[in-house]
Amino acid sequence: MKRLSALLMLLLLCLGTALAANAPKKGKLFKGYVKMCLAIDDRPDYTLIAANNKNGERHIPDFVLTRQVDGEQYTFAVECVYYKTMPPKILLWGSKEKVRGTSQYQATHPDPLFFVIGIGGSPEDPEEIYILPYSEQRGGQILVLSLSKYKVAQFAPSMHLVYDPVSRTLTFK
Repeated sequence: MKRLSALLMLLLLCLGTALAANAPKKGKLFKGYVKMCLAIDDRPDYTLIAANNKNGERHIPDFVLTRQVDGEQYTFAVECVYYKTMPPKILLWGSKEKVRGTSQYQATHPDPLFFVIGIGGSPEDPEEIYILPYSEQRGGQILVLSLSKYKVAQFAPSMHLVYDPVSRTLTFK
């Protein structure tokens, strides 16, 4: 019995390590999906100021952008999170370092910061998308119950993420 228990523990450890090793790849693929939805290269009114390609090592969100409207520049930021399945109660959106860095960024930049969260499907084609403001998280955690009001009802590859500087919202159009 002890031997079976030890083998089971070893199997679970190996499986957890394999899943954790795959997480950065999925995160990078989902960032690519979100970048495609931002369509920065196709829209002259959007400019990518900074991108975090280090999986949270730098103290900036995944994307920092500006949108020019009527000669005015409006800055906003996007943090990308992908989960294969919806967690039961709490969604953890980043490592302690990533949470600390993003919190420091938000404390020193008054511009809106949004989470774009993909659930299910694949990172390149999620089944569900949620867009919510940074203020909905607490210490790196987002309550799953609070997500429903931020679910994107419709999205398709032909649609783009659009920042509205008047309402300070990010939506698909």
